Amino acid sequence: MLPVAVGRKNDLFVFSERTGKTATVVMSLVESCKAIGLDPMTYLNDVLQEMRQNPDPVVADLTPWAWKAQHDQVEERKRQRKSAQAQLAAAVIASMQR
Repeated sequence: MLPVAVGRKNDLFVFSERTGKTATVVMSLVESCKAIGLDPMTYLNDVLQEMRQNPDPVVADLTPWAWKAQHDQVEERKRQRKSAQAQLAAAVIASMQR
Protein backbone atom coordinates (compact mmCIF):
# COMPACT_ATOMS: atom_id res chain seq x y z
CA MET A 1 0.00 0.00 0.00
CA LEU A 2 2.97 2.33 0.26
CA PRO A 3 2.82 3.45 -3.42
CA VAL A 4 -0.82 4.46 -2.97
CA ALA A 5 -0.01 6.39 0.20
CA VAL A 6 2.87 8.16 -1.55
CA GLY A 7 0.55 8.87 -4.46
CA ARG A 8 -1.98 10.50 -2.16
CA LYS A 9 0.71 12.77 -0.77
CA ASN A 10 1.96 13.64 -4.26
CA ASP A 11 -1.59 14.39 -5.37
CA LEU A 12 -1.47 17.52 -3.25
CA PHE A 13 0.68 19.00 -6.02
CA VAL A 14 -1.57 18.10 -8.97
CA PHE A 15 -2.60 21.40 -10.48
CA SER A 16 -5.68 20.39 -12.43
CA GLU A 17 -8.59 18.01 -12.00
CA ARG A 18 -7.85 16.38 -15.35
CA THR A 19 -4.25 15.64 -14.35
CA GLY A 20 -5.44 14.20 -11.06
CA LYS A 21 -7.88 11.87 -12.82
CA THR A 22 -5.19 10.73 -15.26
CA ALA A 23 -2.76 10.06 -12.42
CA THR A 24 -5.43 8.06 -10.61
CA VAL A 25 -6.11 5.89 -13.66
CA VAL A 26 -2.41 5.23 -14.26
CA MET A 27 -1.76 4.39 -10.59
CA SER A 28 -4.76 2.05 -10.59
CA LEU A 29 -3.46 0.25 -13.69
CA VAL A 30 0.03 -0.06 -12.22
CA GLU A 31 -1.25 -1.45 -8.91
CA SER A 32 -3.61 -3.85 -10.73
CA CYS A 33 -0.67 -5.14 -12.77
CA LYS A 34 1.38 -5.69 -9.65
CA ALA A 35 -1.52 -7.49 -7.95
CA ILE A 36 -1.74 -10.12 -10.71
CA GLY A 37 2.01 -10.46 -11.24
CA LEU A 38 2.52 -8.40 -14.40
CA ASP A 39 5.36 -6.02 -15.07
CA PRO A 40 3.53 -2.67 -15.31
CA MET A 41 5.98 -1.19 -17.84
CA THR A 42 5.64 -4.16 -20.20
CA TYR A 43 1.86 -4.03 -19.93
CA LEU A 44 1.60 -0.25 -20.42
CA ASN A 45 4.07 -0.27 -23.32
CA ASP A 46 2.16 -3.03 -25.10
CA VAL A 47 -1.25 -1.44 -24.50
CA LEU A 48 -0.09 1.99 -25.67
CA GLN A 49 1.38 0.47 -28.83
CA GLU A 50 -1.89 -1.39 -29.45
CA MET A 51 -3.87 1.83 -28.99
CA ARG A 52 -1.58 3.63 -31.44
CA GLN A 53 -2.01 0.90 -34.07
CA ASN A 54 -5.72 0.44 -33.47
CA PRO A 55 -7.42 3.78 -32.73
CA ASP A 56 -10.71 2.07 -31.79
CA PRO A 57 -9.67 -0.86 -29.55
CA VAL A 58 -12.01 -3.03 -27.51
CA VAL A 59 -11.32 -1.64 -24.05
CA ALA A 60 -12.20 -4.92 -22.31
CA ASP A 61 -9.33 -6.59 -24.20
CA LEU A 62 -6.85 -4.04 -22.82
CA THR A 63 -7.45 -4.58 -19.10
CA PRO A 64 -4.52 -6.09 -17.20
CA TRP A 65 -6.47 -9.33 -16.66
CA ALA A 66 -7.40 -9.76 -20.33
CA TRP A 67 -3.88 -8.82 -21.42
CA LYS A 68 -2.38 -11.39 -19.02
CA ALA A 69 -4.72 -14.13 -20.25
CA GLN A 70 -3.83 -13.41 -23.88
CA HIS A 71 -0.11 -13.15 -23.06
CA ASP A 72 -0.22 -16.46 -21.16
CA GLN A 73 -1.85 -18.18 -24.16
CA VAL A 74 0.86 -16.87 -26.51
CA GLU A 75 3.59 -18.03 -24.12
CA GLU A 76 2.00 -21.50 -23.83
CA ARG A 77 1.90 -21.81 -27.64
CA LYS A 78 5.59 -20.85 -27.79
CA ARG A 79 6.45 -23.51 -25.18
CA GLN A 80 4.46 -26.13 -27.09
CA ARG A 81 6.18 -25.20 -30.35
CA LYS A 82 9.64 -25.45 -28.76
CA SER A 83 8.77 -28.80 -27.23
CA ALA A 84 7.55 -30.12 -30.58
CA GLN A 85 10.71 -28.87 -32.30
CA ALA A 86 12.90 -30.54 -29.67
CA GLN A 87 11.01 -33.84 -30.07
CA LEU A 88 11.37 -33.64 -33.83
CA ALA A 89 15.09 -32.92 -33.56
CA ALA A 90 15.53 -35.86 -31.18
CA ALA A 91 13.63 -38.15 -33.58
CA VAL A 92 15.77 -37.02 -36.52
CA ILE A 93 18.99 -37.59 -34.56
CA ALA A 94 17.78 -41.00 -33.40
CA SER A 95 16.90 -42.02 -36.97
CA MET A 96 20.32 -40.89 -38.21
CA GLN A 97 22.10 -42.99 -35.59
CA ARG A 98 20.48 -46.22 -36.75
